[in-house]
Amino acid sequence: MAIQIGTQIFAPSGFRQLRSGVAYYFVKSSAGGVLLLEFEAASKRTIAKGKLPHALPRPHLMRVPRSAFESAITEGEDGLLQVGPAQTLPPWLTSLAGKDLRQLDAGRRDPVRSHVDRIQARLEFIRPALACEDEILASVSPEKTLNKFASECCPKQHPMRFRLWFFSYLAFGRNPMALHYSTSNIGTWDRHLSTSAKKRGEPSRYGISYGYNVDSTMDVAIRRGYEKVAALGLTKHEIHDAILTDVFGCQVRVGAHGYREYYHPEGDPFPSYRQCWFVIDKHFEAIDIRRDLKGPSRVRTESAPSVGRFTDSVCNLMERIEADGYVLAERPRGLIEGTALKPLVVVRIRCTTAGYLVGIGFSLGGERASAYRMALFCAAVSKVKFCKLFGIEIDEMTWPGQGVPRNGVLDRGSGSGPQALSLSPDYTIQVRELAPAYAGQSKATVESTHPKKHGNLEAPEYKVSDLTAIQLARREIDRLLVDNDTINISPRLTPDLVGSLRKHSPLALWNELERRGRNDSLPMSFSDAVRSFLDQRQANITPEGVEYLGRRYDSDALRKHGSHLLESHRSSIKIKVYVLPACVRHIWLDCEDQLLELDLRLPLRSPSEEHYVSIGDLEQWLELEKQHSARQTTHRMASRRESKQSFEEAVGKAWDSGSRRRGKAPRPTRLSQVETSESKRDF
Repeated sequence: MAIQIGTQIFAPSGFRQLRSGVAYYFVKSSAGGVLLLEFEAASKRTIAKGKLPHALPRPHLMRVPRSAFESAITEGEDGLLQVGPAQTLPPWLTSLAGKDLRQLDAGRRDPVRSHVDRIQARLEFIRPALACEDEILASVSPEKTLNKFASECCPKQHPMRFRLWFFSYLAFGRNPMALHYSTSNIGTWDRHLSTSAKKRGEPSRYGISYGYNVDSTMDVAIRRGYEKVAALGLTKHEIHDAILTDVFGCQVRVGAHGYREYYHPEGDPFPSYRQCWFVIDKHFEAIDIRRDLKGPSRVRTESAPSVGRFTDSVCNLMERIEADGYVLAERPRGLIEGTALKPLVVVRIRCTTAGYLVGIGFSLGGERASAYRMALFCAAVSKVKFCKLFGIEIDEMTWPGQGVPRNGVLDRGSGSGPQALSLSPDYTIQVRELAPAYAGQSKATVESTHPKKHGNLEAPEYKVSDLTAIQLARREIDRLLVDNDTINISPRLTPDLVGSLRKHSPLALWNELERRGRNDSLPMSFSDAVRSFLDQRQANITPEGVEYLGRRYDSDALRKHGSHLLESHRSSIKIKVYVLPACVRHIWLDCEDQLLELDLRLPLRSPSEEHYVSIGDLEQWLELEKQHSARQTTHRMASRRESKQSFEEAVGKAWDSGSRRRGKAPRPTRLSQVETSESKRDF
């Protein structure tokens, strides 16, 4: 091991004047010998006399002939001298290693003198001696020479303290921190072991001896009392009150001038508010106290330090995803009656690695499992096909990516149940983590992309949009495309990716990582995605096609591959179809292990825009038809009755007056023929 300034030297068996079990610090090697420094701990007697404040050690300079030292290190017997690690601070200052003096000063409360100023003053005292460093170390008695420098200081310095500063500065690489005062013995006095009855601490306004000292028994009682009474929502004063009454048995009485105060019926000691919280702060970490009183979620959001980025543990696309939903502030307009519908919930899936939004789903009226499955369906299929289902035309480069994740971080509730993952036993996502309730930071990757709402202090209100549910869904798809192309992902980039991307966006990072083959998504066919993620609903098949919620669905594929179903049953039969609840422009039917896509057919030739409706619109439409059908039946009967009454009033006879006779009607006579001819002239 290399030997340099500050290197520790040990003599396990002793060597010349070096004792075993003592650490010596290498200072200098010259023709006059090798200089080693020993720090002798101050004796208890010296400390008791007050000659060495803070128990500072006494420095001793050892001189070993260079030849003997080098021989013991290189050619001598094994273990004669051993070399330890180099030190940059004296042993009594090891707790300050790596700390910044200015940061330490910033954490002090009203310091009389800063650490930096104190060290600078000591350095100024020894600076004249440092200018004569070589002469002092080469002299016969360096200690006596340094004592003269100490006496010449203004003000005069203690000789031993001056020598300690000088030798420490040299032995530890001229590190100014070596001149810091000792902290190893500060605060080691245990007030619990004191037998003095004198009241310690700041004098009370009621007298210097008013109150009680906190002994070991009271200390334990306060600590256990806090563990017993601390609960979410309590204040510090409420906890102090609970400790006094429940633990120490204090009661309340009316004191001087009508002020109420705590007292103990037996006269036993009890802590003040400041004493109580001094003990609690000593035994419990501040972060734990805030967690007890404010709750883990709030502390995690406001106070807890960061434990790193979510992207630290991933490197490939779709290695982990996060899924979460948000509620749109405005209510969609009903397609049929134009009334406000239930709020639209939007679920988005985001790749943790690239920050890329790979899927989107919708549900009306609440956060449902079908919305999460729809988002997985979106991730699995071609985005060109998915957008086409909503009447949006894009190309492959606008929203690339096709595949499902293997695991992810999901929200509790409807987003974590089996029905939210897959309806097929052949595929299901592995839940790697369930985010705690009311803890948005657990899904920060996807939460940070949600549209932000600005609160106010006005009266409650809600907004009714002029857009239908389908139009709002289209808007949110457009918002997703904008986010993929505009979110800044610079903090996610590694050095090899920075130079490869011209635009620091999730879309650019996705394309680059996919080009490198860093994609862990699982490919899935469109048919398998439909069977795994879309809702199964009941429909009727008739000779005219498939009827679902009162609407007819048909396609050329059904006429070609399912014609036997249309022809063999002249009455309707119940079947299962796959439905995308957010848009029922198309439904899918399994026919002989083949998935057929059926189109919505309206009764009259209509613009294509009218074909894009949600399942909520169809349900509302069907309900409205039922209401109109019931009213129409009553209307038809009432209209007939009104017509009969009008006729009877005008003619004076009943609508269906006459008599029924048996047998065949007789053949017309000559007279009846003449009457018939005359009657025709009236018309």
